[in-house]
Amino acid sequence: MRALSFVILGGLLLLLPSPARAGGHALDPAQIEAARSPEQHDALARGFQDRATEAKQLAEDSRAMSKAYARTDAADRMVKAAHCQQLATEYEELAREYQALAEIEQASAKR
Repeated sequence: MRALSFVILGGLLLLLPSPARAGGHALDPAQIEAARSPEQHDALARGFQDRATEAKQLAEDSRAMSKAYARTDAADRMVKAAHCQQLATEYEELAREYQALAEIEQASAKR
């Protein structure tokens, strides 16, 4: 179930505006493989930080949706609210993982 949740989250993140299109820092496997210089590692760190920020925002949005569902009079409101709360929890975990990658890349940039 947890693996499926991360697959779903990954799919949801694809719906976000691309950092490259939004003027942010793009991340791709080739960039990761080619990173040798401090500047390249800094760029990766910024990209991972951007993704962490996006995931944090999605967590906040999901918590707000959970509260909104809970206030409705729909018979299944608590089921919907629980799903949104679960998404918030998973987005928070995703943000922590991206933040950890950003910190690792920042350390690599200082070597």
